[in-house]
Amino acid sequence: MENVNYGKGNSRHGKRLKPNVAKRKVSSQNVCAICGGELVGTTITYDERGCGELYFCKNVPAHICKVCGEIWIDDEVLEKVERLIKEGSPAEKIQTSVYDFLKL
Repeated sequence: MENVNYGKGNSRHGKRLKPNVAKRKVSSQNVCAICGGELVGTTITYDERGCGELYFCKNVPAHICKVCGEIWIDDEVLEKVERLIKEGSPAEKIQTSVYDFLKL
């Protein structure tokens, strides 16, 4: 399984997420609802923003369409991620660089 780094944008509750990440149930036939392509199981690094913080959750189960690249994450998985961020302890802490576009 390939570990892909994607996360969600500001959309929530079943809407399209960023980039090419969708929070919807994966069909039992493993077919992409966008293009009809085959979905392949993998894990991703998922980011969540909230309360001025940026959180990363590694090894999140997901499905990626072989044709269009759409990423699908089950609702139950995202609920577990949200619970982990709210109630769990981070496995590690990292420092992140911040750039100011206006300083170009």
